[in-house]
Amino acid sequence: MKKNWKIIIPAIAIIASLTTLGVYERQKQKKFEDPLDKMTLSQAAQQGELTEMKLLIQIKTPVGDPNDANSRLERGDVVLAKPADWQFSDTEKEIFLIIKVKMTPTLANLIVKPLEKNLEARLLGDIKEGEPQPKEQLKRRKFAVDLGKIGIKDSDEQGREITDKTFDWEILRQK
Repeated sequence: MKKNWKIIIPAIAIIASLTTLGVYERQKQKKFEDPLDKMTLSQAAQQGELTEMKLLIQIKTPVGDPNDANSRLERGDVVLAKPADWQFSDTEKEIFLIIKVKMTPTLANLIVKPLEKNLEARLLGDIKEGEPQPKEQLKRRKFAVDLGKIGIKDSDEQGREITDKTFDWEILRQK
């Protein structure tokens, strides 16, 4: 019986140590998580004060390999969000759709984030301490403007700036 205790006690200590190490590693990784990664449009719209912003939007249907969605912007993707007084160049106005939208700064940051998934760390080898978990980009953007909600037809690919209307953030959609 005494021989069993000599095996059981070290085994319990090893299991407890490994469990503690696993909890520590998960907590350490959490500090690198971006809160925007799990945020919805509605949640982001409630974080901060609504302000008028200009969005630069991909209006043309992308060309190239349709299976390579992570390397190109899709129609309706927000290229960038800028303050309402921002002046875009004539070239940008010819190539992209530019609209004004009432949104929070958090929402503006969220809509330009790519759609990503975490890679399994054990498949990549050890992650060095202090490094965030690697991610794979699935698409250039997780969210897009629903062009139909603002009166843009599928066949309309003409770049321009719409200055006579300010849209609500609810024209955005998750892809």
